[in-house]
Amino acid sequence: MAEAARVAGVAAMPGLQGRETPWVLHVKELIDSGYVGRPLSANAQLLMPSPYMRAGVLWAAQRSNGNHILSIQTAHSLDILSTCLGGIEDVSARLRNPGQGVASA
Repeated sequence: MAEAARVAGVAAMPGLQGRETPWVLHVKELIDSGYVGRPLSANAQLLMPSPYMRAGVLWAAQRSNGNHILSIQTAHSLDILSTCLGGIEDVSARLRNPGQGVASA
């Protein structure tokens, strides 16, 4: 994406707006102030309870656009965790697609 923007002569940047939402800033404040102690680990789940391909967001499910659940929702979730915890040192992931089993990374 950075190369395509450079070639086109336009500015590009990720839109990671979740880090500025009030509840994220509050959690960060609680952690930074020591209110919850020193976090040693975190566990997060990303669940998609509704079909990902639905009216209004079809652009986000088009493979030709390079968009998919891992590049959009997972990136937002990891950014929020990183914002609250001050960085991420290691990630372990499992991906389950109903009917296709589980993959680990």
